[in-house]
Amino acid sequence: MRGEALRVASLPCKSPNIVENNSYRVETTGSVVNLNSSVALIYFYCSRLPSDGYFKPLPRFEIDEDSNTCTLHLPKSSPLQPVKVEGTRNMVRQIACLEACKELHQIGALSDHLIPVIDEATEDDNNGGDETCKVEEDYYFPGELVSSWSSFCSVGLYHCYKVSMSSVDFENFKIDIFLVVKCDLGSDFISNSFNLETSSGSILVQVDYFGFIHLDRDQVFRARRFQVSVLSLLIHQDYDKFLRSLRICTEDGSEAVVYLLIPSIIGGVDWACVDSPAFSIENRMQHLEHCCSKKIVAQLIQIKNGCICRCMLHHSVVYTPHNGHIYCVTGILDVMDINSSFKLRNGEITTYRKYFLTRYGLRLKAKGGPLLAARRLNTVQNFLLRRFFCKQRVSGHKVVELPAELCVVLMSPISVNTLRAFTFIPSVMHRFQCMLLAARLKSIQLEHCKENTVISPLKMLEAITTRKCREEFSLESLETVGDSFLKYVASRYLFKTYKHYHQGLLTARREKMISNYALCRLGRAKNLSGFIRTEEHEPKQWIIPGENSDCTGAYMNSTMALPNIYSIGRRFMKSKVIADSVEALIGTYLIAAGELQALFFLKWLGLEINDCKETVVESPVLPRPEFYVNVKDLQLLLNYKFRHPSFLVEALTHGSYQVSDIPRCYQRLEFLGDAVLDYLITLHLFRSYPGATPGLLTDLRSASVNNDCYAHAAAKVGLNKHILHASPELHRHMTFYLNNITRSFSGSSCGWEAGVALPKVLADVIESIAGAIYLDSECNEEVVWNSIRPLLEPLVNPDTMEIHPVRELEELCSRKSYTKSFSKEFKGGLASVTVEVDADGRVHQATSTAKNKKDAKKLATKEVLVSLKQKSHT
Repeated sequence: MRGEALRVASLPCKSPNIVENNSYRVETTGSVVNLNSSVALIYFYCSRLPSDGYFKPLPRFEIDEDSNTCTLHLPKSSPLQPVKVEGTRNMVRQIACLEACKELHQIGALSDHLIPVIDEATEDDNNGGDETCKVEEDYYFPGELVSSWSSFCSVGLYHCYKVSMSSVDFENFKIDIFLVVKCDLGSDFISNSFNLETSSGSILVQVDYFGFIHLDRDQVFRARRFQVSVLSLLIHQDYDKFLRSLRICTEDGSEAVVYLLIPSIIGGVDWACVDSPAFSIENRMQHLEHCCSKKIVAQLIQIKNGCICRCMLHHSVVYTPHNGHIYCVTGILDVMDINSSFKLRNGEITTYRKYFLTRYGLRLKAKGGPLLAARRLNTVQNFLLRRFFCKQRVSGHKVVELPAELCVVLMSPISVNTLRAFTFIPSVMHRFQCMLLAARLKSIQLEHCKENTVISPLKMLEAITTRKCREEFSLESLETVGDSFLKYVASRYLFKTYKHYHQGLLTARREKMISNYALCRLGRAKNLSGFIRTEEHEPKQWIIPGENSDCTGAYMNSTMALPNIYSIGRRFMKSKVIADSVEALIGTYLIAAGELQALFFLKWLGLEINDCKETVVESPVLPRPEFYVNVKDLQLLLNYKFRHPSFLVEALTHGSYQVSDIPRCYQRLEFLGDAVLDYLITLHLFRSYPGATPGLLTDLRSASVNNDCYAHAAAKVGLNKHILHASPELHRHMTFYLNNITRSFSGSSCGWEAGVALPKVLADVIESIAGAIYLDSECNEEVVWNSIRPLLEPLVNPDTMEIHPVRELEELCSRKSYTKSFSKEFKGGLASVTVEVDADGRVHQATSTAKNKKDAKKLATKEVLVSLKQKSHT
C-alpha cells in the first residue's frame, strides 16, 4: 500500500481548474491567491517555518525543460510532500506554487485567510488576557463549622473530637481539649496529626474521635462563654475587651462560626474550669465551700477587691490595674512578703514595699501575706510557621513576684497548661478549617473519577497552600511535577492530533492550551480559587467562635455553586497563583494515583487532552535507513533496537539536509522529546529526593533540563558525527568548539558549565532521539528513560548541584553591597560580554566571547566569581 502511495505521489499533479482560473479561492472568507501572488505566498510561508540560524527555510524548484515539469520542494519542517506539476515553461513555477498553496490550505497549514496559521495563533495569544492581573475571589470556610447559635443549642447530642497536645520540649505539657461540633467531620479529619513550632520546641497535635456527647442549653452557654472569654483574653490581652466578652453570649439565628472548645479532665469535661469566667468575689463563699470542704479553716489571701482562698488563687488569671497587665498565677511564695528584698536591674537592693511606692506611688498595706509567682500570658502567634520563621522567646514571659493585694482575679480555677493549650488553639483550628476545605475539594473532584482513588487530604492541602503562608509545606514541588506532566501530555496530544503541524505551530498551540491564563480561567470556572491559601495565618484576625455572632454573620454567606461551603469575605489574587495551584493539583493526582487519574482530573477541569498513548504514529517511509545513518552503532550507543529505524533517521536530520528521500527533519520529534525528557527527569528528581525543599527541587530541575546539559551529553558520546546536515556554518561551529575548547567532555552532563557555547543542534538531537524512541516503543516512558539516562549520567544531585553563575553573582553583590555592570557587543557573528564588579574599591573584570549573549555572559560571570573568591581567601 505504501509503494502504491509512493507511485501515485510521483505522478505530476494536473490541476486544470486552477490553471484555467489562474487562482484559488476560499469560499468562507473570499481570500484569493493567483498565479502572480502564489510564489510570494510560498516564500512568505517558508519564512514563517522554524529555523535555528544554520539554515534559511526556502522553497527549492527542480524544473525539467524537456518535459515542462516543475517539482517544488518545501523545507522539511513543512508537512507538504514535493509538488510536481506540468505547464508552460514561463509559468510552471507559478503553477507549482499555486498548487502548493491549495494543498497547504487543505491540510491546515494555511488559514482560511491564506496566511500561515502560526501568525493567527500568535495573534490569538496576544488577545488572551493578562496573566499577571489580579482577580477578586471568595475566601471559603467549611460548612461543617457554620451554624446559628440558636439552632446549635437545640441539637442536644453532639459529635466530640479529642484534640491532644503534647511536647517533650515543655515539661509536663500534655493536655486534651474537646472539640464539639454539630456533625461528623469525616474519616479524613481524624487522620490529622501535625506539629506546631514554637521558639522553645515543637508541639504535637493529634485528633481522635471521642464519640457523642450530650449537652443541654445551659451547658452550651457556659462552654461558649468560657471559650470566648479565654480566647479573647489570650488574643487581645485587654481587660475591657474581656469584660465585654462576658456580655455578648446571646443566642441568635444568624449564621456564624459555631463550635465549642472545652477543657477536659480524666473522665470528661472539666466543668470547674469551664465556669472559671463566672468567678467573682460576690459568690466567693460558694468557691470556698467547693475548694476547702475538706479543711477545717480556709486559708484566705487578701486581693484588691476582697479575700480569696489560696487554692483558688493558685490556678487563676489576674489583672493588675496599676500597670494594665494580665498574669497567670503559677504559685504562692510563702517565704516572701512585701518586706522581702530583691535586686533592681541597676544592682540596687530594695524591698517590694519601697519599689511599688517609688515606681507606682502605691502604699502596700497587707502584712505577712505571701507574694504570688506569676508570668505574663503567652502571646498568641502563628505557630504553623516553619521553625525558621518562629519568633524568639518573649522576655516578658519570665516569672515575676506580685503582691496579692494589687491583683483582681478574672478567671479561676484555670491551670497554666490549659492557658498554654488555648494559646495554640487559633493555629490548631486554622489548620482544621483548612483540612476540612481540602477534604471537601477532594470529594468534589473524586466524584468524577471512575476509580476509587486514595489521596491524602494533607496532599490536597499542600496543593492549595502558597509559599506566602510560610508553613512547613507549599505547592511549589507539586507544581513543578504537575507543570512537567501537563507539558508532556499536552505535547503528546498535539503531536498525535495535528500530524501536519510543524514545531513552531505545535509550540504555539501548547503555550496557548496550558498557559497561566488558560489554567487560571479553568480553575476559576471550577471555583478552585476560593480554596487557595495565599496569606499566612493571622491570629488577631481569626474568628473566635461565639464572639460577636451578629458581626460574623454579616459576611458569612453560603456559596451557590458549592454545597456546604461558605464565603467569609473577598480577596484579590494574582491569576498566576490560581494557575500554579491548578498545576499543583495535577501533580497531586499524578503522584498519589498515577497518570490515568491525573488525566481524569484534567478532564474534570475542562482541559480536553485525550489519552493518546495507545495511538500509533506511522514511521516515515524510508526504504533504506541504514544508507543514511549507522543504525547498528547508534542502537548499541542507545541500548535500544529500533523496530522502525526511519524514526532514528528523522531524529538525526537537520533542516538544512535537503535530500528528497528523507521526508522530515527532526523538529517535530524534538518538540515531543523535549516534553518527554522534562517529565521523566522531573519525576526522577521528585522521587529520588523526597525531602528536598521546593527551591532545591526547582534548582535541580533547572540544572538538569536545559540545552547546555543536553548538548554536552551529545558531544560526550559523539552524536555530532551522526547528524545529517548541509550547513557549513554548523560544521564549522561544531568542529571549532569540539576540537579547540580545552574543557573535557568526559565529565558530568549537568551543571552550568556543561555544554556552554556548544551548538543548540546537539541538544535538539538528544530531544529528538528521545522522541523517536518514545514513538518507536509505543510511548513506553521506561524504555526512553533507560536509553537516554546513561547519556546524561552522572545526573545532578543536591551535593553536586551548582548555582547558576549569574544568579550566584547577583546574590553575592546583593549580600555584600558590591556594584556590578554588564556590557555587550556583537562582532563577526559572535557575542562578547564584559562583566565588571566593584568590590570595595577593587575592580574585578572579565570578558568572554561565544556564539550567543547568554553563553558569553555565563562564561564571563564565572571568571569574575573565581576572581572574587580568590580575593576572599587572600
